[in-house]
Amino acid sequence: MALTLNKDNCVQLSAFFKVALVDVAPEYIDRATIDFVEWFAARPFELLVAKIHNIVAHFQANHGVTTFGAVGYCWGAWIVAKYSADSSTELSAGVSFHPSWRVEERYHGEGSGAKIAESITVPQLILTAGNDPNWLKP
Repeated sequence: MALTLNKDNCVQLSAFFKVALVDVAPEYIDRATIDFVEWFAARPFELLVAKIHNIVAHFQANHGVTTFGAVGYCWGAWIVAKYSADSSTELSAGVSFHPSWRVEERYHGEGSGAKIAESITVPQLILTAGNDPNWLKP
């Protein structure tokens, strides 16, 4: 049986595999109509980290979770990297697919995307695509 990729099916799969699907940005992006510069500007990591802390606290208090990992694709991979580098991180590992760490440069200037790795304190699996920057590739 094939599933259509949508949030409802992701939630169902998450329950089946006993993992949590957490969206820090609830809407899907319509690439035909979105202004990415404006969209990124409205979602800096500093605004998202409080939501991440609340999610972690919920799982610790209500489900006894003691070990956390995170998986992100594209923009979500940037969030995984930023949280992996955050001094308050609860992560034990992070996985990034087609990581858009270049988003960092929208906030902190040229070259800052590559510098994220200098602050990461937990193991990472970074799976790059052909069009990702060379500094992300092995």
